[in-house]
Amino acid sequence: MRSPGFGNIVTALVFAAVAGGAALAPASAAADNDRHDQDRARVEHDRQHARDEQRQRAREDHDRRWRRAPEYYTQPVYVPPPIYVAPRQSPGISLFVPLNIRIP
Repeated sequence: MRSPGFGNIVTALVFAAVAGGAALAPASAAADNDRHDQDRARVEHDRQHARDEQRQRAREDHDRRWRRAPEYYTQPVYVPPPIYVAPRQSPGISLFVPLNIRIP
């Protein structure tokens, strides 16, 4: 005949195994979910990269079609000379003190 302590020990071990297995299930599910998220992120990144390349090619094609040759004028073009106006001294008190120090 079995002793009552042996059944309690077996029950405790079974309960510990079930509780441990239940605790590990979410962890492994989270790891699977992380892998799935990484795969999804990589696929989305690849799609975004393809869209960016397509937009860049379209932009380059548009620029190539609409780029014009530089225009040259047959007559000389008059460009006025630059005008230089000396700056006026600002009104008010100047705090600048000129120091002429000469060391022989």
